[in-house]
Amino acid sequence: MRPLKLFAATLFVCFCAASLQADPVVVPVTITSGGGSFNRSGAGFFQFSNADGSVLLNVETFFTAAMNPVNRCRPCLPGSTINLGFEAIDGDVRGTAVFNGTNYLLTGFPQGFAGSVTLPTTVGDASFLLPFTLGGRLDLFLPGTSRERDVLFTLQLSGMGNVFAQFGAAAGRPDLYNITQNIYTVTAPIPEPATMTLLITGLAGVGVAVRKRRKAHNTEA
Repeated sequence: MRPLKLFAATLFVCFCAASLQADPVVVPVTITSGGGSFNRSGAGFFQFSNADGSVLLNVETFFTAAMNPVNRCRPCLPGSTINLGFEAIDGDVRGTAVFNGTNYLLTGFPQGFAGSVTLPTTVGDASFLLPFTLGGRLDLFLPGTSRERDVLFTLQLSGMGNVFAQFGAAAGRPDLYNITQNIYTVTAPIPEPATMTLLITGLAGVGVAVRKRRKAHNTEA
């Protein structure tokens, strides 16, 4: 076979192999427990799970490489407004996952959306508690494979919770603030009133049915 034909055949085989690669399966996942934190140095570690425990996520991250608080400042001016959410800025979040009993590696773009706080005009210890919602995605791939080419599952995250943010004087700059720690805690969603009404009505109906059955049984006896 001539070199040109051999080259063309090789390209065709590579193209067919790439075409056969399956797209990752997208799985919506509601996170109901877990959380994590960013400390003063920027290191962070998060653990998340869903209600039935079929999804367990361990996410390692650093400010400089992966997740950053939105509109962060280090140090911060007194009186400045800070958004307490966080976002993955380049997808370099790393970690491990257990999904339906199988161990995976993960990467992706988790995000936490929270409100903003305004720092006091006088520097000192300050803390804030705000609600946040969890979002973004995490890609799962098997150890020993490529995170760019061999992603098997994409988890679309959702959840809700609270962020507790602590600020203090910056080292060597008593006139400026610095983030001491941001702690994010996921909470299970509270059923809406309509859902609770349906649940209570259903339980009441079950109770009535049980009483009727018992009464009928006693009458026959």
